[in-house]
Amino acid sequence: MDEWHDEHDNFIEKWKRSHSAVDAVSFHLRSGGWSTIQGPVRYARSRDDSHRLSDSGDLVALKPGREPKMKRIEVKNLRRPFSGVDDWPFEYRNEKRFIVNSVASHDSKDHVPDIYVAVDPSLTSAGWLHVEPSRDNWYVRRIYVKELDRYVPFYFTPMEHVSFNRLTTPQNIKGQ
Repeated sequence: MDEWHDEHDNFIEKWKRSHSAVDAVSFHLRSGGWSTIQGPVRYARSRDDSHRLSDSGDLVALKPGREPKMKRIEVKNLRRPFSGVDDWPFEYRNEKRFIVNSVASHDSKDHVPDIYVAVDPSLTSAGWLHVEPSRDNWYVRRIYVKELDRYVPFYFTPMEHVSFNRLTTPQNIKGQ
């Protein structure tokens, strides 16, 4: 296989893992009384088909009630385990920081997410960043992205703006 196919295969595997995290967050929200909608998904089987790769964002969640609330949610499946702020795996200059998203990805969205959710690899813990109350505290740092072989600007925010919880998923529900 050539280098592009290796990168494509790695990208597809990462993309599949991210959808497992989206499913876990969706189940967690539905367990808390929210309704969720996931947009259609298509993936590219080969380089020639790469223009077909798309998803329509991760989740839209609706909390019913007297004043219904709708939230657009972007889910990130992280490769490093964590359960909360104490074991958060990302630091910059010896301070733990939440990586929001790449500047290009966040700024190019037609509908900016209301919430970013980082999910650990075991799909048991999540860090939740609400965009509106935290946005004034974001700053930009460049991160080396191995897949692109270059530095890319990302938004970061201090951990005080992130809340953590254990996800309710079918795998971690205990019988009564």
